[in-house]
Amino acid sequence: MKHITYIAHFMQLAKEIGAEPILLYVPMPGQSEIVFDSLGDKIHEYLLNDFPAELDRLSTHTRIQEVCVERVQRIELCEDLIELEGEATNTVSLQYGSDHETIGEAEDCQSFPMRFTAAVERNQKLTNLNCDINTSDFYE
Repeated sequence: MKHITYIAHFMQLAKEIGAEPILLYVPMPGQSEIVFDSLGDKIHEYLLNDFPAELDRLSTHTRIQEVCVERVQRIELCEDLIELEGEATNTVSLQYGSDHETIGEAEDCQSFPMRFTAAVERNQKLTNLNCDINTSDFYE
């Protein structure tokens, strides 16, 4: 069905229900990229306050060093917040034994892929984060 046919059908439906039609045509943009500069930092901070069990069980002292957002696959603009879905990489340091037993020893750093969904309020506060961190490489 061509655009003219859709418009005619839309106008007829509006007329049948006694509504005044408003037609808005928005051309589809080419591929674009939206960058959330501090999203990785916000996820990192959130995870420090709600430490994921799948990372915690890797060592005696697991520390998240960095969260790098690789891509955001879905963005949904809601009334009061933005919902995001994407992929990131968690870089963690793994320490075995207590802090005073390992003084001077190098920590083992590893990276793990993560899928996430997040809600960001208008004030840019991350209010909800659900993540699935794949640590299977650690056990191989």
